[in-house]
Amino acid sequence: MASTQIRTELRSWVSRSRTCWTSSCCPRLKNIGSARLYRPGLAEGEAWPQLEGVLSGKSIDWELIANQCDQMIKYATALRLGTAEAHQMLRRFTRGGPKHPTYRAIEELGRVIRTVFICDYLTVEVSALALHLAKAAIVYLKTRMVQIVLAEPKWQKKLADADRRALSALFWSHLNLYGKFELDMSKQLDLGPGPDLEVQLPN
Repeated sequence: MASTQIRTELRSWVSRSRTCWTSSCCPRLKNIGSARLYRPGLAEGEAWPQLEGVLSGKSIDWELIANQCDQMIKYATALRLGTAEAHQMLRRFTRGGPKHPTYRAIEELGRVIRTVFICDYLTVEVSALALHLAKAAIVYLKTRMVQIVLAEPKWQKKLADADRRALSALFWSHLNLYGKFELDMSKQLDLGPGPDLEVQLPN
């Protein structure tokens, strides 16, 4: 029961933290490729074959976190109020012999927070990459459409040099930025042949 309550509270904390989790405050992580995610251990024999390469062999010990929850809060409050020093706690936690149960619970909670952090980080990174690709595709599409219009003789005669200098592919008033998009992947726009580009390679 206690472990279920801890999981519920952690989910609530994650949900609240995501409200301010944007790409602008998402730091770059060093060695992100070597990071490992810890299994939640919610069901016996549960497997995620697509994630095997990044999953650790260990599962989160929710029972340990639940049993030591009050002690972790006590130590965290003591640090916050300044009634105990961090080095004193570490000395107590790291004495010879078996690990202190509260110290083990803090390590388990750290694994939970790290796993949630990495999952959110990767979600933001993938979303940002998809957004950049969509923006680049839209700019390229509009550039080609402008080129097609300018290739028509009637527009070539109407536009002066000043008009051509003012042209840009960065207009967006015709774009629907919100709502539902339905794509027919069996059709494509007729954008004509691409422009002839001369590429000069260095000697």
